[in-house]
Amino acid sequence: MLVARLLVAACAGLAAAAGGVEVARAEPPASPVASAPVLTDSTESPALAATALDAILPCGLRVLVARDLSLPVAAVVLAVEVGSEDDPPEQLGLVHALAYHLHQGNRELRPGETIAAAQDAGGAHFLSTGPGQVRFESLVPISRLGEVLYVESQRLRAPTIDRGRWELSLGWAAADVRPASRIRREVLAELHGTQGLLHDGRAVHKSLSGMVLGALGAQLASKFAYSRSTLIVVAPEEPTAVLEQVRKQFADLPPSPRIPPARLPAPPRAPLPAA
Repeated sequence: MLVARLLVAACAGLAAAAGGVEVARAEPPASPVASAPVLTDSTESPALAATALDAILPCGLRVLVARDLSLPVAAVVLAVEVGSEDDPPEQLGLVHALAYHLHQGNRELRPGETIAAAQDAGGAHFLSTGPGQVRFESLVPISRLGEVLYVESQRLRAPTIDRGRWELSLGWAAADVRPASRIRREVLAELHGTQGLLHDGRAVHKSLSGMVLGALGAQLASKFAYSRSTLIVVAPEEPTAVLEQVRKQFADLPPSPRIPPARLPAPPRAPLPAA
């Protein structure tokens, strides 16, 4: 709950809306080149000028940094604008399984290191998936912020492609808990105008087990990219110093334009009844 409290306080409007169905949309920058840090709401409250920064890195990653002095901990979230809405009709549950597969490491990270970086420091790590967004969330002592930033800068780079590891990821995805919903999927799909909400995004279709490794690598590269992601950091450190740490970790990635999420706007709401 501490992760949620810190992120809501600093980055309200970015996380998924009620029920995880409506996902906040990051507006594309005016130019594909890196933008200068923007002081959030500084025109309304000059005091916030030193507490929040919003920037686009050359690799296309959006970075939101906020300062919170209440505890000596750092909350780090890598939010990727992809979800079960993006599952191919013949491969339902693909995005959910791919999100788990990103815990299998790559050339720089051993399997499970993305989780251990937080848990071995006495912190916590969570994976959250939904119709329009996947989030990797970490809460660690401030002394481990640099290590977690390094992990997030490596997470999406050339993930391990291995038949045994993929089967293990499918097993994790199949065993995941399915949150209860009071709204039928048919109603959600109609309200949001997308057929991607008709299926259970956490189900594992039998076709996923037979996916060829080349196709697996292509799906990971196309759906999980830093240019369609947002990195959120809430910590007691100076935002400018944290942003500089982030820049250094992602500096070796090739330039890429920001890819805004292809999401439909939220459905219109009827006015509230008079009291």
